[in-house]
Amino acid sequence: MWTTIVHELSQYDIYQWIILLSGIAYAVLSMLNKPLCWVFGIISCGVLAYQDFVSYDLYFDGVLQIIYVLMGISGLIHWLRSTNTELGQPSVVSLPIISHVNALILGLMTSLVLVLIVQMFFNPAFATLDSITTVFGIWATWLLVNRIYDTWYYWIIINILYIYLYNERNAPLVALLSCVYLLTSIGGLISWRRNHLKFKGLMPVKS
Repeated sequence: MWTTIVHELSQYDIYQWIILLSGIAYAVLSMLNKPLCWVFGIISCGVLAYQDFVSYDLYFDGVLQIIYVLMGISGLIHWLRSTNTELGQPSVVSLPIISHVNALILGLMTSLVLVLIVQMFFNPAFATLDSITTVFGIWATWLLVNRIYDTWYYWIIINILYIYLYNERNAPLVALLSCVYLLTSIGGLISWRRNHLKFKGLMPVKS
């Protein structure tokens, strides 16, 4: 595996290195609850979107990356404005269980519809898992934008699925990057939960 990874590293062009390094910077900084994470996230997704359209012919993923860029801009603005002025620290909040139940039901239904639509025109590999990671990836990003610490539960599961998917697609380096994302997701959950418990009641979620 490591020989394959070293070989893949030597094959990467400048665009892929930008995607990789800025993606890692985004993951680490988001775990630390730093608004700067969105700058690196925008760079990573923006370059990947460009490559999807120009080099990879992955138009659906390119559109998804553009959505992530727009959400990244929204996240950067929101995070810069939502710092807790009383304590000078970013506030982290949570959603009630019923919101997650509704999100899971709606997300799974949306994933099923997407699978049925895509399979009418294409024959994609791992269509169900791919659609689930896409739908819940957008939902988890919205949670991240709004500093809702529950986002990390979703990202932990999503990254586990990505590790499996990319490994099955013989992309060990991307699978390794997903392992890094998994570790930062666990770190983010621990860090953000501590923040949430510390500042609980100072910034409640509006229903």
